[in-house]
Amino acid sequence: MLSTVQDAPLLITRLLGLPGGTVTTAAGNGARTADGALLRAGAARLAHALTALGVAPGDRVATLMWSDREHLECALAVPAMGAVLHPLDAGLPAGPLCRSARDGGAEVLVLDGSLAPLAAPLLPRIPVLRHVVVTGGSPLDPPAGVTVHAYAELLADRPGEYAWPDQDERAAAALCHVRDTGGDLERVVHSHRSLYLRALSSVLPDALALSSGDTFLVAVPHSAEPAWSLPYAALLTGASLALPDRFLAPAALAAFVAAARPTRGVATAAVWEALLDHVRTDPSADLSSLISGAVLGATCPASLVRGYDALGVTLRHLPGPDAAPVPADVPADDVIRSGNERIPAAELERHLLRHSTVAEAAVVAVPDDRLGERPLAVVALHNGLRYPAEKTADLLRTYLATHVPYRTLPERWAFVPEVPKTTTGAPDKKTLRAQAAQGTFDLIDL
Repeated sequence: MLSTVQDAPLLITRLLGLPGGTVTTAAGNGARTADGALLRAGAARLAHALTALGVAPGDRVATLMWSDREHLECALAVPAMGAVLHPLDAGLPAGPLCRSARDGGAEVLVLDGSLAPLAAPLLPRIPVLRHVVVTGGSPLDPPAGVTVHAYAELLADRPGEYAWPDQDERAAAALCHVRDTGGDLERVVHSHRSLYLRALSSVLPDALALSSGDTFLVAVPHSAEPAWSLPYAALLTGASLALPDRFLAPAALAAFVAAARPTRGVATAAVWEALLDHVRTDPSADLSSLISGAVLGATCPASLVRGYDALGVTLRHLPGPDAAPVPADVPADDVIRSGNERIPAAELERHLLRHSTVAEAAVVAVPDDRLGERPLAVVALHNGLRYPAEKTADLLRTYLATHVPYRTLPERWAFVPEVPKTTTGAPDKKTLRAQAAQGTFDLIDL
């Protein structure tokens, strides 16, 4: 016997029929807010634009973006029109990132303009690519055969409604690449049904307990099962969304929380830890709107839960995609807390020391207005500087990009005759940090 109750497929398209709350995106010194109607119209205009670029059902559309409204429009429009969303991971080293893009086979890439320096050298290595749609207006010099479009201009004057097609709920909605147990990239294809069910399970009381009265902070990347279906969960319940874009440095994130007033949030342990440290040192920081939060990732330290409990915020663990945790034996002062990342300085040093020109190397944290901290690489070369310092730094950074994620690459470099040492012969990082603060180094900023 079969059910006589009406059966409806679980499609991302269904979310576009719900009223939804507002979507607030961080924008540097402020924020921009759109209501549900504007979000739905933006998704429809994007679908029309992608159709005009030749995107057909089953085609892949890649994204290299932050957590913002435009990325959410992609996450809705692409699967709803029958295509397949392929969010790329900006944290991958250049080689794996390029392989991921080639494996996805997208002819269209939607790119956040702030990531243009990362994307530019990769574009010539993706032979199927035909169109790059850029948000934010950053200049991009495309390779032959690739046309660049401005996101806002491409969507302008297109209809705010779209005839969304009927689909099988088992059809592919998103393609993601995750690390397997051996560290290799593995392709995972998510259906409309699987993403919808993930969103549905996320709103349960023992998970995120989302409701239409909440504003939901989503501070995780979209590259794993599109942000773990968390934006879909907000749309499903009618909750409003607070999206931090690339502004994950503790001070910037605290300011965004104070302005957007989220009641619940999800971030990695590194982001929650850095935010907690900031709140403890800045009495003006205001997290009073937060009721609860979830730590997405491999671990959730008990001390972190206690720290937020003291602020009146209930923090729980939401196991997420496999992470690359900092080894337990790495000293705390040898870890660089940079936005969403905890960067082990020793890993960067190890790869630098393998380069034939490098005699000594030390990496230390220096303050950064946007991300809190960034790595500074202090290097002594075997034969001194034989080329201009900026060219040498660029060559070493390009070499590092083949071994470590892009987000961990140092932008700041200093070349010295000899790296200062402690009595044990290890790099004297206290001295190096002091010298950086005093302006002792001739810094190269790439």
